[in-house]
Amino acid sequence: MADPVSLLPDPTPWELSHELTDAQRWSLLDPQWIVRQTDPMTCDPSMLPVIAWGRSVDLWYEDWSLEKKRYVAANWYAYERLKGKAEGFRRFYSLVGVKLLKVTAPPQGVYPKRGWTDEERQRYLAQFQQIRIYPKVPVREFQRGFFVASAARSKAFVGRVAPTAHKVTIDTVVREARLYDPTSGQETTLTRREVASQTVHFGSAYRFEDIVLPAKDGGFYVGDHLRNRYLRGERAPERVIRTEIQRPYGVAVSRPQWSSVVPTGRLISIKPDLIRERFQDRGSFIGRASTGKRTAIYPKRDKAWQHVYERFYLYDRTRDKGVSAGERGSYVGRCYLGMTPYTARMKVEIRGKRKSREFRVGRPPGLYLKAEDRRLLDRSLEATRAAKSLRDTIFLQTQTRRNRRFGDRMTFGDRIVFGAKVET
Repeated sequence: MADPVSLLPDPTPWELSHELTDAQRWSLLDPQWIVRQTDPMTCDPSMLPVIAWGRSVDLWYEDWSLEKKRYVAANWYAYERLKGKAEGFRRFYSLVGVKLLKVTAPPQGVYPKRGWTDEERQRYLAQFQQIRIYPKVPVREFQRGFFVASAARSKAFVGRVAPTAHKVTIDTVVREARLYDPTSGQETTLTRREVASQTVHFGSAYRFEDIVLPAKDGGFYVGDHLRNRYLRGERAPERVIRTEIQRPYGVAVSRPQWSSVVPTGRLISIKPDLIRERFQDRGSFIGRASTGKRTAIYPKRDKAWQHVYERFYLYDRTRDKGVSAGERGSYVGRCYLGMTPYTARMKVEIRGKRKSREFRVGRPPGLYLKAEDRRLLDRSLEATRAAKSLRDTIFLQTQTRRNRRFGDRMTFGDRIVFGAKVET
């Protein structure tokens, strides 16, 4: 900067400062520079992350194009207003290349019908099939070999014996899932897989169960056997329902936290009803102990387990007769009558191209298997977290859809299993 020439010799400090900051020098400055640097559409690319941070942008990836980053930072206020809504999820998913196919939720707004009573809702739900999960189903265990009883008058036995009724422990009960049909009143035991883990001393036990529903077209039948038609069918993953359970280990609580996710959205309620039915015990009978020679009075076989179970309802449009069993109703939109309030199910499609092998040149050269790329799936999860409201909770289950090939989970007979389940 040139020395001032309009001042007299020996100027005061104030005169010198005023001359250096005179308005004549402002013409050399660009007054729009600050405006351009605070606008995402015109700022320097290095300023975009700072502007996005200042606007609380929750979804941001460095490999996005410059135009996409400018668009997201400039329009983020519109994304914030749509959080927790179906349109908001659609826009967030579009940023990461995921397509929202369907949103199913209870009807919202004004109903052209009167409200339900508890009796009418129960009559409506009674039309549909039920999944009943019995926590303790007794089974008779037989032992082979040498058996020594612990009673005072008992003797040692060699051969096949059965435990007495009063010796039933946790080892003689199992957890079963059954399909109840209200039309016929019959129960069908379903194929079920359970994974459980527990903490010692105190804490919570987390478990989830996969329940396989029988297909009507005969694609597969109940049990561990799979037919070829099931292996070739595309509907096989849609018949699997997963229920997740969280509850204190070893303690019965009145309101455990439940969640369930099903690919086709066939469950009516997101948490089951805990049923405790009242029944009459018909008394005792006189018989002999199985490990002794004494005649005593023993109770009848315990049937209490049949009256304590967890119940899910399965929606079926062919069984739906209206708002209640004797009254039809109408609504506009895509919804399931009977769903719990503030619940929505979304079905999204993630398409990715993955080469199973790649050719590498270098040390060592050759053809190698390529690891699975989970980047698109991880980004869809981040988009879901960014699009939801603070009050929302996400329950997610993904299914990999592709043609069956050797190495998938295939069962031959009742013992041999190859591969792993096609599920991520």
